[in-house]
Amino acid sequence: MWFCLSTQATEIAKDIHFNPIQDWTIVVKSPVSIANYLPLVAEISLLEMQTSGHFLACYRGVLGPGETVKVYNADIRNPLYFSLLPQRGWLPQHEAVPLSDSTNSPSKTINLRSSVSGRIVQIILEQNHTNERPLQPIIIKVFSPFWLGIARCPPLSFRFVDVNARRSKKNPLSLQTKKVKEVVLEEITEEEIHEGYTIASALNFKSLGLSASIGQSGGEQFGPVKDLSPLGAMDGSLDLFAYNADGNCMQLFVSSKPCPYQSVPTKVICVRPFMTFTNRVGQNMFLKFSSEDEPKILWVSDTRVSFIHNKTDGTTEIQVRMHDTDWSFPIQIVKEDTVTLVLKKHDGTRRFLRTEIRGYEEGSRFIVVFRHGSANGPIRIENRTRNCTVRFRQTGFGQDAWIQLQPLSTAKFSWEDPYGQKVIDTEVYSGNDTGVFKFDLDKARFSSIGDNSGLFLHIENIGDIKVVKFVNIYALLSTPKEGSGSLMLGGNSRIPAKMPEQGSPLELIVELGVVGISVVDHRPRELVYLYMEKFFISYLTGYDGGTTSRFKLILGYIQLDNQLPLTVMPVLLAPEQTPDVHHPVFKMTVTVRNENLDGLQIYPYVYIRVTDKSWRLSIHEPIIWALVDFFNNLQLDRIPKNSSVTQVDPEIRVDLIDISEVRLKVTLETAPAQRPHGLLGVWGPVLSAVGNAFKIQGDCHQRLGRTKMCMRVSMIQLI
Repeated sequence: MWFCLSTQATEIAKDIHFNPIQDWTIVVKSPVSIANYLPLVAEISLLEMQTSGHFLACYRGVLGPGETVKVYNADIRNPLYFSLLPQRGWLPQHEAVPLSDSTNSPSKTINLRSSVSGRIVQIILEQNHTNERPLQPIIIKVFSPFWLGIARCPPLSFRFVDVNARRSKKNPLSLQTKKVKEVVLEEITEEEIHEGYTIASALNFKSLGLSASIGQSGGEQFGPVKDLSPLGAMDGSLDLFAYNADGNCMQLFVSSKPCPYQSVPTKVICVRPFMTFTNRVGQNMFLKFSSEDEPKILWVSDTRVSFIHNKTDGTTEIQVRMHDTDWSFPIQIVKEDTVTLVLKKHDGTRRFLRTEIRGYEEGSRFIVVFRHGSANGPIRIENRTRNCTVRFRQTGFGQDAWIQLQPLSTAKFSWEDPYGQKVIDTEVYSGNDTGVFKFDLDKARFSSIGDNSGLFLHIENIGDIKVVKFVNIYALLSTPKEGSGSLMLGGNSRIPAKMPEQGSPLELIVELGVVGISVVDHRPRELVYLYMEKFFISYLTGYDGGTTSRFKLILGYIQLDNQLPLTVMPVLLAPEQTPDVHHPVFKMTVTVRNENLDGLQIYPYVYIRVTDKSWRLSIHEPIIWALVDFFNNLQLDRIPKNSSVTQVDPEIRVDLIDISEVRLKVTLETAPAQRPHGLLGVWGPVLSAVGNAFKIQGDCHQRLGRTKMCMRVSMIQLI
């Protein structure tokens, strides 16, 4: 067995003359390490050439994606050769390529040929070995320039087409255009794709196009070619259609992103369904993409599923229905939104489905989630008159869309076309008088119906529900409440004699890419450093009629570092995995009512979300005593304490609270020689009290020599 030894010097501090103080270490490493950064399992062989000219196998084994093997029985003074054999029918064009050979220059690539399609892919062999340092450990990284990652799609085949060759060449003296035959550079068949991945050589997006086909080879029908030039930009994406032999199609969403391995220059081409669907209704649903499309079943347990549908000449319009309802109004999904779909039952009643349209999650452009709608409906229409019958519908719909409302009754309502006009047609029957009126529910607040009828339309927002009331002012004026400056409409709702003018909301937004905060004590010495990325803070006041203010804080990434020298735990607090762009580690939204009634402060909405990944909290004992010393030297007695405010015990009432599972890894470490009782002796009772108060379930460990407590919190219950 062979080992590579080296010495390294790390600067840990400076003396009083600002000369570096170095910490010298002896590093022992394996002579050769091989890392497989391909998305496929590969058989790897490392061969050593003997003086007799024969090969000796130093290592032969199978490496999975992202795995690294360290080889100790390779003498790097002798010539080394390397061979690679990925799964799924890939064969090397050469038996072995040189890695370190005094007579041959080391190979930087290895060519593989697919036994299925004959496609040739060039694999990169990146190593740090140089002739100037022959005894330096050899680190080999095996990766391909591009991947194709496919998920939640039917079996697909792809063709890379030369876009420059297929462009039209037009004769300036003729109005006719001559088409050039399509030049197919590469074809990736479904047999080459293993568990959704395959490899590809370097691609020039500016001159390439992509077409896709659904089904096995031999009977495929490729869709139109789409230019890949948008993938050359950061976060670039495009959509294209794939066709099967029957002429049905499926819209795909293609995007590019870096590979998940650090310091590996591989670009991943992600292929996902353009639109996926999730059923959270609790029963099977039917779905179709056009009026001519065959209904598809969205089963009760379906999550993130996609469908193949009939080809349409126009845009795709989604319709849904249940087993006892008619089809909903067709809608186009073009943006992230939350809408309510109206399903008419056979008995004339209506059912509401809450449809959440999310964007750019799990590689797809849109994720559509169907849920039960609100029991009270997004809009509630009340007929508070005693002798008037009201009919209403959304503007633009036929006779079957009318909803009749008897006196002193209420009905749930939602827009049948969520993206249509938010205007209702209203017919009022009062004796022999009949009239038809139109009202914009987004603009109207208090409007009269007719000239001298005494009927008014009053609109107000109660939580997430819009309440539309038909009231008779003459009937209310006949029995007024004494001492009241407004008319009582029932409950706590009032119609003032004159509606107040609403001012425009004001919003202050501060958005920073990176924010750093250092805490320095009196010496001066830096104690901790708080690092934040994608810092977003906003304060909005004056919305909802000037009665509500909102505070929002979003942190894309947060890390707290221990800045004390010679610390063994430089990171105090950080998430274990780096979150992506669309999922920040911390998000908080708090709304507060500006009106203070009888000293009661109301917070209608409090939302706090922390990333669902595990957090790591590592505390070294010296930072605790440094922070205690910092607190003792703050001189808080200089802060004036004079105040005319009388303190009372506050009363807090929480109507609804939902605390999800919190995952936290805590590491507390100290050397017992530094303190008489060690860290567990000082902080053990505190942690025990906290654990009993919050019902913390976890496990603790203690080792001899020094005290180390590692606790993984699996559940926190507020009591």
